Amino acid sequence: MIKLLYTPNTDFSAWSTEHYVWLIYTLTGSIFWISWGRRANAEAQKRRIGLYMGLVGVAAWIYSTSLMFAIGNAPLQSVIPLHLCYFFNLLFPILIWQKKLWAFDWVYPIVMAGCLQALFTPDLDETAPHYYSLRYWFVHAGLIHSMLYAIFVFDFRPTFKGIFKCIAAINIYALCVTPINILLNTNFLYLRRPAEGTMMAALGPWPKYLMLIEVLMFVFFFAVYLPFLFDFKYKKIQ
Repeated sequence: MIKLLYTPNTDFSAWSTEHYVWLIYTLTGSIFWISWGRRANAEAQKRRIGLYMGLVGVAAWIYSTSLMFAIGNAPLQSVIPLHLCYFFNLLFPILIWQKKLWAFDWVYPIVMAGCLQALFTPDLDETAPHYYSLRYWFVHAGLIHSMLYAIFVFDFRPTFKGIFKCIAAINIYALCVTPINILLNTNFLYLRRPAEGTMMAALGPWPKYLMLIEVLMFVFFFAVYLPFLFDFKYKKIQ
């Protein structure tokens, strides 16, 4: 039974029963955390609930990383948290706890567009209870939970300028991790090759897919901002 936690199985299939279960978990988890947070009266309690929520993904990351070291299979690509989702996963509990809402404007489009893409077109081979599967789903679902918590509990609202902030931030981040990728032979931010089985892989070989992503970033970032564009217009009319 314990071997199931770390033995590769390559059994995951998109739009299988397991995939639907994780999507339902993402939805129901969002409703649970938002409902709990909105019922809290004190601001400190809202922040504490948000911290508990964010630590779920952190716990999944620590568990999987510890297990990789324990079994002697800890590739740098997996244990260094420089993929954006893993980086944000460790950062968000701090932002939620300190209620740094200004920071969310720099990451909202990245998280929502990126994590929705990861949830609907997962770059995944293993099924649960394999550690990588658990980390993948708890981290990506957890980022959605945190972002929606900031919106519906803390009343965070992204700005249109946030789209350009995110595009600038992700390009600066890419410049920072490029030498790390070269030095360590890693593929952080998928700068050296696209993630297999995802929309990114359909965009063509390197560097074509990177140039197309630069264009698609604005499209997808604007798409996840649209609900707030209508919200702004409605408030302006009111």
